[in-house]
Amino acid sequence: MGTQSDLRFGALAVKNGFASETDVDFALDTQRDSAGEGTAPMLGEILLDMGSLTPEKVNALLVEQNGL
Repeated sequence: MGTQSDLRFGALAVKNGFASETDVDFALDTQRDSAGEGTAPMLGEILLDMGSLTPEKVNALLVEQNGL
């Protein structure tokens, strides 16, 4: 499963209405699956690639996450 930081990022994305729980769950699964191939991408990068988040939303979530 994702790191505590990734889980918090995903929860914030859902709480802010930026992504659905389904999108976050899929992104966490994708992250877990790619972990065996080396360094897994950050959750925000996956959600960005999926089109669930914009770069601005990723940045806003990172600011909020770092403020916790």
